[in-house]
Amino acid sequence: MALPAPNLDDRRFQQFVDDAKRYIQQRCPEWTDHNVSDPGVTLVEAVAHMADQMVYRLNRVPERNYLAFLDLLGITLFPPAPAPPR
Repeated sequence: MALPAPNLDDRRFQQFVDDAKRYIQQRCPEWTDHNVSDPGVTLVEAVAHMADQMVYRLNRVPERNYLAFLDLLGITLFPPAPAPPR
């Protein structure tokens, strides 16, 4: 039985929204209305939703692509070897 592959990215919708709101507070302090009724927050949530969907699909890539991502990071897999004796 193979071990399940870990998620490549574990961020979710709310974390994307929170990160964007923190960035907005740093870069644009005059924007003070962070309620869901604000059109800017609606745009932030729309982009966060799209990013969440992209992360979901990224975590479901086939094993061949997952190995290619690991190769891009410079991670090499151990070659197959027999189990050590008990």
